[in-house]
Amino acid sequence: KARAAWAAKQKAEKEAKARAEKAKAAQAARARQAAASNGQARKKALGNWGRKVVRHVMPRWQTPPGSSGMKANVKVKVSRSGYVRSLTVVRCDGSASFCQSIEEAFNQAEPLPSPARDDLFDENLNLLFKR
Repeated sequence: KARAAWAAKQKAEKEAKARAEKAKAAQAARARQAAASNGQARKKALGNWGRKVVRHVMPRWQTPPGSSGMKANVKVKVSRSGYVRSLTVVRCDGSASFCQSIEEAFNQAEPLPSPARDDLFDENLNLLFKR
């Protein structure tokens, strides 16, 4: 009788442990899914902000003559007040004056639009400018 009670207790403990591990695994899966979803939302918001900045800068961009077909990748970091903290022309498939015209356009466009999410201010915007 004691042996049967002990066996029943062991079985109940084993089942409880298995349920706890299953619940823990399910919780971890939900956390991973939430993090992935947040990452996708963050990426989408960053892209939307980048397009908003480009639309804001484009009307102020005076390209030099003969710059048709030229393009440049620009990395920009923006302060909370909308001013450019850093701007780097990462790649320029155009003349030096073409790339300089992009920098001048950013200077004239300040302050830049704010992102929809405050946590994006810590991000670099990677933007493409082309003619």
